[in-house]
Amino acid sequence: MTFGILALTVAALFTGAAVYVSFVEHPARSVLDDRAQLAEWKPSYASGAVMQASLAAIGFVLGGLAWHATGELRWLVGGLILLAGWPYTLLVILPTNKALLAMSPSDAGPASRALLDRWGRLHAVRTALGVASTAVFVWTSILRGT
Repeated sequence: MTFGILALTVAALFTGAAVYVSFVEHPARSVLDDRAQLAEWKPSYASGAVMQASLAAIGFVLGGLAWHATGELRWLVGGLILLAGWPYTLLVILPTNKALLAMSPSDAGPASRALLDRWGRLHAVRTALGVASTAVFVWTSILRGT
């Protein structure tokens, strides 16, 4: 059941990072002035996007391998929930990301602040996907006695 334990671990890492962004980093960034807020978001987003996308893909693969090894469909479901952040990001969040990335911090103002507020609300969905995936993996682990 190594794949399942690893899938749970990766989903928990994803969730921890997403929770941190939603409840700590983004609220802290929101108290900055418009220019500093946008200037801080850009490198944070670049690093966070790579990390969370990688964790989602790895968690999905591990969930799929656990499903293949055990026949327990919940492993695959947990992996699919985690991977759902990819299409959500590409279809829903990407337009906001592109608009923010196109802005210079020197041009920041009410429009950038509104976009960053929107980004925070949209990111909360990724956080919820991580929590749901982790919960499914925990549930499956408990039921399987691992």
